[in-house]
Amino acid sequence: LADTDSPRAASAVEDLADLFRASLAAERMVATVATELEVAKAYVRLEQERHGSRLQVNWDLTALDTSVPMPPLMLQPLLENAVYHGIERLPEGGCITVAGGSDGQLAWLEVANPLPVHAPAPLHTGHQEALANIRERLSLLYGGRGSLQTTASTTGFTARLCWPFTGNR
Repeated sequence: LADTDSPRAASAVEDLADLFRASLAAERMVATVATELEVAKAYVRLEQERHGSRLQVNWDLTALDTSVPMPPLMLQPLLENAVYHGIERLPEGGCITVAGGSDGQLAWLEVANPLPVHAPAPLHTGHQEALANIRERLSLLYGGRGSLQTTASTTGFTARLCWPFTGNR
């Protein structure tokens, strides 16, 4: 990319730097939805450089106040899983949907990705480390009030992250 399109390469390097900064700052206990979305969108831009038009993302977040506090680096790993286990396995690619909302006490973010309908055994099934890490962090921060639920079907996978925020503001 640096040889063929230096402005795009510079933009990709800036996005990568944003991701590195976010991972270094992840030791803080609370971020906001807005800062997590910035990190997530930087990650998506990098993946779109790799996958081109095969990767689309639909952001449906009008029902979520972006000033709501949330634990850092929870959304980006869910997007990474959606790309790695979903989009990369589809020759035509697909669309990941990121939706969010809140009820005044609990906030939620949901990442849904397509899966191949008639695929051979997965090329990479993963070790569930990202999901286990997120669940553990939610448990440590919120006890039973935070959760990560996943749903798989023959055509898609959905991860729903829920966390309390009342009193954290």
